[in-house]
Amino acid sequence: MARSMPAEVLVIGAGPAGIACAYFLQKAGIRYRVVDQAQVIASTWADQYPSLRLNTSRFFSHMPGQRFPLRCGIFPSARQYHAYLEDFVVRQHLNIHLGVQIDRVTPDGEGWRVDSREGAACYPAVVLATGRFPKPYRAKLNGLSRFTGTVIHSQEFKDPAAFTGQRVMIVGNGPSGVDLAVALPQTAQLPVYLAQRTGIILRPRYPYGLPKHAWTLLAEWLPGHLTRWLERRALAAQFRHVERSGLQVPASGQESGAAATRGPELMEAAQAGQVRSARLYPFGGRKRAGNVS
Repeated sequence: MARSMPAEVLVIGAGPAGIACAYFLQKAGIRYRVVDQAQVIASTWADQYPSLRLNTSRFFSHMPGQRFPLRCGIFPSARQYHAYLEDFVVRQHLNIHLGVQIDRVTPDGEGWRVDSREGAACYPAVVLATGRFPKPYRAKLNGLSRFTGTVIHSQEFKDPAAFTGQRVMIVGNGPSGVDLAVALPQTAQLPVYLAQRTGIILRPRYPYGLPKHAWTLLAEWLPGHLTRWLERRALAAQFRHVERSGLQVPASGQESGAAATRGPELMEAAQAGQVRSARLYPFGGRKRAGNVS
């Protein structure tokens, strides 16, 4: 028989979303409990590669009531973000329990039965804050089963040193793919290949000298027509002639389906010969990749 717990809400997951839930539940005077199967809070951020940074500025990424320290810069690193979350949890005295694995959540009358390694318990409400990172999407690529080399998802990438002297191809030019393409030339055999399909749009990290979110904040103080014009200008800013570096850019009409990433680092790496674009053809086509010797 399930036992009732002295909490009205169970939050499953102690990442940024679960921590934010805990803060507002506590502020509202609602009894709650946060659990996570990991041994550290925000485990996704606890063990990331050194070069990873938030792609949103600190002004829009902080927890309620506690801003980032100035030493974190405009775009905090993953390690700075994790340290910030740990400090936030301690300061707020949040009710978080680590090392608790939840096996099953099922309806039980007007509430929920939760089976865990601690036993069974009933809660009036359950919040799922488990995120998507633990279950990455893996594309089905023809021939991958016959490949004798190492294949990992970007989720598993921790340190460029693990690829020292190796020939590497990265499939996909989204934010994670770009991060890896910029980090791997430090150790891998050059060039590092970046498989692209639609292409990429590279935008300045600081359009017209300020981060995008700073323009958004400034626009709040302006009349409506100026706000819309300023936001369009800041959002539309992008590096020109990216294709001259050898990277693939979207053809006319394909811009909406292309990845957009901020910062010049990928373009600079391609110009230096450290990264080379490899054309990714649609599945079912005669070719799979080009520009690779």
